[in-house]
Amino acid sequence: MVEIKVIARNNPFRVDRVQTVRYRLPFSRDHLYLRLESLNYRAAIVGPEGSGKTTLLYDIFRQLRGAGIRVYMLRMHADDQFLTKRETKALFRSLEQDCLVFFDGADHLTSSLWKLVLRESGRLRGLIITSHQPGLLPTLIETETTPELLQGIVRDLLGSETDFTEQEAQRLFSACSGNIRDALRLLYDNFAEGSGVVG
Repeated sequence: MVEIKVIARNNPFRVDRVQTVRYRLPFSRDHLYLRLESLNYRAAIVGPEGSGKTTLLYDIFRQLRGAGIRVYMLRMHADDQFLTKRETKALFRSLEQDCLVFFDGADHLTSSLWKLVLRESGRLRGLIITSHQPGLLPTLIETETTPELLQGIVRDLLGSETDFTEQEAQRLFSACSGNIRDALRLLYDNFAEGSGVVG
């Protein structure tokens, strides 16, 4: 076990620190953007809960915004009430034609609202979404997690000298059913409570 005493404001697993961790692609970022372009900027990032879909979506959002592309972000959780059909139409029609829309959690929409989003986004530059299942749009990438990925993220946050072992990563990964987000929340809670126990 790794034991580190910290106070909450110095918690290495606090949200603002975790958000600095970039999604680890299995290929180059150039390849990702070339694939996105080949899909005419209409694509889905697909994967299970806590596998990095939102992290990658925001990476792409920031990259393209930094390149001067007009972007707009929508986000929906399972329990959220989305816009009405009238509000959805008004929103999409208020966007400039060269705007690229990012939609985190698009698979939480009803089928009729999703059809409306597809129709209304058709005149825009593109639509990039996250989804738990493939099929809403062509798949840009399928996200997945491994104990090695979790270990690498923990080492990034604690420093390369940490002795967070492969066995501890495997135990934590299994305890959280492969959900990296849940694993990092558990680590945050351990540190916030002062137990300082990782693994």
